[in-house]
Amino acid sequence: MIKDKHILVLPKWYPSPQYASAGIFVQRHIESVLSYTNISVLYAESNPSISGFQIIEHYGIEKEIPTYRYSFAKRITGFSFLDRLLKIILYFIALQKGFNRIKKEQGKIELIHVTVLLRTGIFAWIKKTFSNIPYIITEHWTGYLPLTNHYEKNTLKKLITPYIIKKAALISPASDDLGKAMKNHGLNNNYFTVHNVVNTDFFNPNYSRNNTIPKIISVAMLLDEHKNISGMLRSLKRIKEEGIQFEYHILGKGKDQEKLIQYATSLNLENEVHFLGLQPANKVAEHMQNSDLLLLFSNYENLPCVIVEAFASGIPVLATDVGGMKEMIRNNNLGELINAKDEDALFHSLKKMILNRSRYDQKYIATFAHENFGQEFIGNRIKEMYELVFNND
Repeated sequence: MIKDKHILVLPKWYPSPQYASAGIFVQRHIESVLSYTNISVLYAESNPSISGFQIIEHYGIEKEIPTYRYSFAKRITGFSFLDRLLKIILYFIALQKGFNRIKKEQGKIELIHVTVLLRTGIFAWIKKTFSNIPYIITEHWTGYLPLTNHYEKNTLKKLITPYIIKKAALISPASDDLGKAMKNHGLNNNYFTVHNVVNTDFFNPNYSRNNTIPKIISVAMLLDEHKNISGMLRSLKRIKEEGIQFEYHILGKGKDQEKLIQYATSLNLENEVHFLGLQPANKVAEHMQNSDLLLLFSNYENLPCVIVEAFASGIPVLATDVGGMKEMIRNNNLGELINAKDEDALFHSLKKMILNRSRYDQKYIATFAHENFGQEFIGNRIKEMYELVFNND
């Protein structure tokens, strides 16, 4: 049914030389469904190395996906208000240029798949209004969640988003929890959840792993208000005071990096805690394989890719019960859920998981990841979503 259809994916975030991990979930979703249909990607972003009003165009086959990239200046006049306006104009000009080229080179566009609002959705709505091209929206933004409340604080989003949502053929949140949060804001439509996908050929268990000293890993942006890394460090200090040995590796970067490094030192954790910075995907997979558990103490989340990557690597997860975590950590053979900001619960659960780490069955965890978040399963899920749209067209 959809084999001969041409679908244009229009992401707000997408991997680029500037930000290699940005929107990686979009690229992985596309990879999982490539065998079922024809997909092109159109992505526009600002770039600090570009000046003036020029728009730089680049085309390439990336991960077997025809990808059209457009870049424009980040600072045009030096006046912030004027630059914001000019960047919006350049963004839509870039999308239109790409849209025209894709039609010419790849053929008629029969569906636009928007990933993350808002400007992407506005462009898709324009195409539906004037060219009768249907669009669907995949949403990952945590701003709809009650703990962040960013949606309610953004007047422009509140004004435009309901209309963009209403005109879409279908809404695909990354978790049931996110879909519920969107509906609670009155964003009503047909919802079809598609979870994040993991490449189980890339992330897989190391069955020969046998760490003398337990290894704990976190993969996260170093933003303490979001990830509560300081709370993890305080709990790890208590673990150390119990005489329990461990190594804790943090992969990622962010504005709080130096502050957190200094804080770890002030807690006398400089020998146990290692800040390894942003790592390429192959290094993340390697660290996962050699770790005993993944730790995530976020104050809010949606559906982090890192959890399914940990499962595919055969390691359990200790995380806060926020966002869609329950949709992933479905039983205690996969890990444990605790309340956000509850450092006592974190300490006790972490201690228990460290001391009983041998009870977690790597094969069971990896099989769970493959069956529920692997490329075949998620690819079929996306295929089903596309078929729903075309069948109802």
